[in-house]
Amino acid sequence: MKKIFSLVAMLMFVGSSVASAAGWFPDYLYDDPNYIAAYAHMGAGSYVDASSLAVEVYDPPRYILTVDVAQVRDMDRGNTEITSVGTYRFLYDWDEGRVYYDKNTGTNDWKYIPPKGSNAQRGFYGPIAEIAFYLAYGMKFYGDDYPDAFSDALYERLP
Repeated sequence: MKKIFSLVAMLMFVGSSVASAAGWFPDYLYDDPNYIAAYAHMGAGSYVDASSLAVEVYDPPRYILTVDVAQVRDMDRGNTEITSVGTYRFLYDWDEGRVYYDKNTGTNDWKYIPPKGSNAQRGFYGPIAEIAFYLAYGMKFYGDDYPDAFSDALYERLP
């Protein structure tokens, strides 16, 4: 009986934490469709600023895009103020089907972003890179070849 109670309590806790995540991580920061929800982790949210997107290199099959990302800490505690804004740079190689981020923006110090993986493997770079490419070209980069890499909800937020 004790084991059943523990299992039920654990399931209720997991279910409530998943349900509450939707409440503290809105699809758009300040209801502004230019600030698109990209990634949430440990109470913080990352939002792509669609108005900042820039095509730096358009040389198919290679593309380089830059985009600003607003970070909001403690969103799960009601904070809505932007904590910091960073510019991120991505290299897409269509022929190889690979995306890279510039570890030190502007230095061409490229690091591969796998389409799927843990936070340690792709972190928040994966969804941000996918959003940037979709905003620039109206199509998925990894999403078609790896349909379970990103949720449908990610693409539903995009114009």
